[in-house]
Amino acid sequence: MSMEELSNTFDKQLNTDLLLVGTLLATIVVSIKNNKKFKILNYFPIYTVSLLIGIIFNRISVVNHVRTDLFPIATYWDYSVTLLELMIFSHFYYQLIKNHIVKSFIILSNLLFVPFFVFMAVIDKNLLNKGITESTQSIVYTVEGVILLILCLAYFFELFKKLPIVNLKNDPVFWISIGLLFFMACTLPYSLLENYFDKYYPSLSFMLYSLFYVFYVLLFIMIIRAYLCRAPISK
Repeated sequence: MSMEELSNTFDKQLNTDLLLVGTLLATIVVSIKNNKKFKILNYFPIYTVSLLIGIIFNRISVVNHVRTDLFPIATYWDYSVTLLELMIFSHFYYQLIKNHIVKSFIILSNLLFVPFFVFMAVIDKNLLNKGITESTQSIVYTVEGVILLILCLAYFFELFKKLPIVNLKNDPVFWISIGLLFFMACTLPYSLLENYFDKYYPSLSFMLYSLFYVFYVLLFIMIIRAYLCRAPISK
C-alpha cells in the first residue's frame, strides 16, 4: 500500500476521514480520563472504538491491491456497527425516558430490527463474495436512523416538560442528544437518496458520503462535551 494511494482516498472524501479519526481518538482519551464520572456513558467507549476500527478498515480496503482481501471484512464490520449503534443508543434512552409507550417502542423496535438486520444480510447477493453491498447498508441504516430519531425526539419532548428545572449545561444526556439529533436529521435525507446517487452519480455519491463523517465528527464532539460536564455531587 503506497502513501499516495491512501492519500488519494482521503482527498476524495475531502479529508473528513482524517478529521473523524482524530475526533474519535480524542473521544477515547477523554472517555478514559473521565470513565467514572457518568455511569450512563459506560458503553460509549465501545461504540467509539468500534467505529474507529471500521473507519480504518474502510479506508485501507479501498486501496487497489488490498481491496479483494479486506473489503468484505470492512463491509461486515461497518454493517455490524449499525446494529451496535442502535443497541447502545436504545439502551441509553431506555434508562432515561419515563414514558411507558416509548419504552415499549424501544423494546419492540430492537426485537424487530435484529431479524430484519439478519434477513437483509442473508438476502444480499454479495454477502459471501464481496461483502455487504452499499444498497443493503443504506436501507438498514435508514431504518435504524428513523428509530433513533424517534427516540431522540421523545427525549427532547420529556426534557421540555421538565424545563426550567434541568441544568442543561451539565447534563451529558442533553449534549449527546443534540449531536444525535443533528446527525440523524441531517444524514437521513442523503441515506434515502444514496442508492439513487450510487446508480447514476457514483463519483458524486462517494464525495457526498463525507456528510456522514462531518456529522459523526459533530456527534463525537458532543460526546466529548458530555464527558466534560461537571459530575453530580454525591449526597
